[in-house]
Amino acid sequence: MELGLSSFTYGWAVGVAGREPPRPLDEHGLLDRCHAHGVKLLQIGDNLPLHRFDSARLDRLAARAAAEGIRLEVGARGLVPDHAWEYLRIARRIGARLVRFVVDDAGCHPSPGQVIDVLRQIAPGLGDIVLGLENHDRFRADTLRRIVEGAACDSIGVCLDTANSLGAGEGI
Repeated sequence: MELGLSSFTYGWAVGVAGREPPRPLDEHGLLDRCHAHGVKLLQIGDNLPLHRFDSARLDRLAARAAAEGIRLEVGARGLVPDHAWEYLRIARRIGARLVRFVVDDAGCHPSPGQVIDVLRQIAPGLGDIVLGLENHDRFRADTLRRIVEGAACDSIGVCLDTANSLGAGEGI
């Protein structure tokens, strides 16, 4: 285990949809915080959606993180094939080895079987990237286990947030 920061560590400073601060903390502000706290890992989650960055901005992020020895991870929301492929491309572009996905998004609530189908589609393209499905309220642990086993890929697992287990009606 390695200590790191996330864009959700500074959730109110970065903002979330519908609750953006007047001067939001951006990726460079997050890298500054990593430096200030002496951590070498930053996960940029879906509250700072990387798919909205242009190529030059992604390249600047990757270059600065590499120069400062900070590893990057990415997080996304809405597990559908096109979005999953997009985030695998982003991960490769910025050198991230982990893509964390919250399965659901507004208007996107796939069944466990649909999630397995998406994972099977993208599994061959993972290569050296690990995809972690976050336990984000709707799916209980036993369902997530069935999804991961159904995907049948060693590079797919669960990103466990113990507080989210409570939202699913389970204990920590």
